[in-house]
Amino acid sequence: MTATSRLHIAEQFLTSREVANQTLPDAPWQKELTPPREYVSDILIQGNYRTDAFSFKLNQFQKPEQGFLCAVISFTDNKTLETHFQDHPRYTEKISGIITDRGGIMSWLTPNVLSMAIPRPCPPAPMAHLASSIKKQMEKSLGVIISMGASIFPWMDFSAQETFHHGVRALDHAGFHKPGALIFPNPVTFNISGDRRYRLGHIDDALAEYRLGLLLAPTNFNLLNSLGVCNSVLNQFDRALDQFEKALEIMPKDVMALYNAGLVCNLMNHLDKGAEYLTRASKLNNTIFEIELTAGILFTKANRFSRALDHLERAGKISPGTALPHGLMGDIHLKQGDCSRAVKSYTRAIKCNARDTWSMSGLARIYEIQNINMDIAMALARQSVMLDPGISLFRHRLGKIYLKKGWYEKAAIEFNPKKKPFNLDKGVA
Repeated sequence: MTATSRLHIAEQFLTSREVANQTLPDAPWQKELTPPREYVSDILIQGNYRTDAFSFKLNQFQKPEQGFLCAVISFTDNKTLETHFQDHPRYTEKISGIITDRGGIMSWLTPNVLSMAIPRPCPPAPMAHLASSIKKQMEKSLGVIISMGASIFPWMDFSAQETFHHGVRALDHAGFHKPGALIFPNPVTFNISGDRRYRLGHIDDALAEYRLGLLLAPTNFNLLNSLGVCNSVLNQFDRALDQFEKALEIMPKDVMALYNAGLVCNLMNHLDKGAEYLTRASKLNNTIFEIELTAGILFTKANRFSRALDHLERAGKISPGTALPHGLMGDIHLKQGDCSRAVKSYTRAIKCNARDTWSMSGLARIYEIQNINMDIAMALARQSVMLDPGISLFRHRLGKIYLKKGWYEKAAIEFNPKKKPFNLDKGVA
């Protein structure tokens, strides 16, 4: 291994963190909303014969020019806590009567979720009024609470099947509200749908959802930011940065977007631009670990050590049990020749992570430079080599300790490890 500093570990740590991490503030649309326990749209992702069957019925239902209202309904009975409405004739007969009286079709997707389509009335009436009217009629007849996701055909260039799927997405959106909500598809609907697919690991599908939302609202901040997150995960950093910058044109003081832009710049090695974004984010909120750590790593890469230490110290205070910021501070102090501070930082890092080989080796180097605690230095250096034998720097530092002890053959092995592998059990070093 050719690594000469722990920055490669820091980069791996950052890329393993979810961009727009959960510790960052909620997106604007999430405030005062609670995610549902189950997402009906999961059946679209996983595939389900019931959704396919209803799509087929829908394609045979109406002539395209006539149009229809598609609604996906979830039933809640707070009195009986009933969840299997499909199994009870007293519910299904009333529901079927209401829908067929209006010339509609229906199909159960789950025991308590129903899909239906109602033809556009003649003379035409607002579809939102029609959806609300059906919802109220069912609630009164059944004595239950209904949440509804509704969509209209024709709408834009979407097919009948896509219209049905929009209704499913809208029902998930309604699930963020108290039971009884009626939602038509809007930008937030597609943001929710994209977020769900993102969390399930379907990144390409999430991208498609966010783009649908942007068709409705091209300047929606959260959709642009979410699109950037997906492209970041796909290593499409140029596209991601472009989307984060568009989001920041809309909300220039949003900490989440500033952090995302700074993180992507760091991964692209655009250090000056990344420093600008992360500094702005830190000035707005310097209590977020990811922001302070990322800024510390970026300034370390740029050899701007004073700035790096400021951010790393804050990161260490925010998450005192994480070794990385303390270890990075130790590395900087070692480069600057500040041995006492380096010892403190390395010691803290090792307390946080007893297998932090970079801090072990760094602390051994400090003791070797000062000619103190040489036995401890040797033990630390040997432990770092045993745990991470591929790092040549660790062997080189161990070799220097052997030289000071006059163990020239052992030193030669560490300086040229190909001649004889390190074996702690046999005492060869």
